[in-house]
Amino acid sequence: MEDRHGYLIRDSKLSAEGKFLIFAVEYYRNAKKLTGKEVAELFAKHDIYRMITDNYFLYHIESPDNFVFEIDERIKCGPSWTPARLYPRRQLHEI
Repeated sequence: MEDRHGYLIRDSKLSAEGKFLIFAVEYYRNAKKLTGKEVAELFAKHDIYRMITDNYFLYHIESPDNFVFEIDERIKCGPSWTPARLYPRRQLHEI
């Protein structure tokens, strides 16, 4: 089953990507001193939810400060911005 953002839910449990997304939202909220509502609106507007889950394979092994920086860059530069080092999961098999 997939929810409206495309995160997999297996046997009524969040996937590893879903759990990491919750961590990322909370980490970003604390780093930027924002409310949960502000982060949710910001992430939805700039498609940050997808960016985080598509790049889970990299973000979950790095310092969380790296994804905070990259989220800020995406918000500042617009939706076409993607760090050169990141490849969305759906394109990994095409490389």
